[in-house]
Amino acid sequence: MKAVIINQYGGRDQMKYTDIPMPTIGDRDVLIEVHAAGVNPADWKFREGYMKIHEFPLILGWDVSGVIAEVGKDVTGFKIGDEVFSNTENHRNGSYAEYVAVNESEVALKPKNITFEEASIIPMAALTAWDALVNVAGIKQGDRVLIHGGAGGIGGYAIQIAKIFNCFTVTTVTGKQIEYVKSLGANEVVDFLKEDFSKIVADVDIVLDVIGGDIQLKSFEVLKENGVLVSTISMPDPVISKQKRVQGKLVWQDLSGKDLERIAALIEEGKIKPAHITKTLPLKQAVIAHELIESGQATGKIVLKVK
Repeated sequence: MKAVIINQYGGRDQMKYTDIPMPTIGDRDVLIEVHAAGVNPADWKFREGYMKIHEFPLILGWDVSGVIAEVGKDVTGFKIGDEVFSNTENHRNGSYAEYVAVNESEVALKPKNITFEEASIIPMAALTAWDALVNVAGIKQGDRVLIHGGAGGIGGYAIQIAKIFNCFTVTTVTGKQIEYVKSLGANEVVDFLKEDFSKIVADVDIVLDVIGGDIQLKSFEVLKENGVLVSTISMPDPVISKQKRVQGKLVWQDLSGKDLERIAALIEEGKIKPAHITKTLPLKQAVIAHELIESGQATGKIVLKVK
């Protein structure tokens, strides 16, 4: 099968579009014939060697949508021909390929009302947002929630999830992003190039930090007592958390097919919208996709169309 692999960590020059053997499946695995693979910032960081958890050769990519071509003998939840999507397991090979094997526990049926391309850009960002707000921060009806970077993948889904819980949602963006986050349901928008959010926002129950650094430090100032600062970047300072009487937590998106099923149901109900796709490229042009996402100039999501 065709796939995009690397044989060592490094720059885009390490990416090779080549033929490799088909993956073998375990008893609880499904083999997905890939229709589309979503491209995430984590993909190029992984390629550079930020997270060294694989042996080479390594197929890049996490997010995937497609059709089940084969099932292991102990699989009970899926059958051949099912349209599915998944965030592939990070200790196995990835989604930039014509086929990928995934444990059935990490797979969900694709929402019927969206395309394979739209489905392929959902899992990593939406699961991270869900895990951060629901599983880690324990979001409740009516909470005040500050979401940094609301126009990004994680932030955009976080706004929509907070809206489902009838929360008052504040987010930090700038320029043309302001109208976009309002369309997702943000109640209040802070233009971070013109205003200091820590001087405006107060009495927040949950802060979702996807930026880190000074933004994370300033976020302590806006939390109410017993509030939660949850970060996808780094563990909030435990000393400051104790001083401020708040909870600091780090989230690394926890793969869960059950959570992905919940997200799929919300998409079918129209309560969550997929992110905007700005570029669709063939698999063999994965290098261009990485160039775009590394530049920071891609305003929406990038998809590799495989079938």
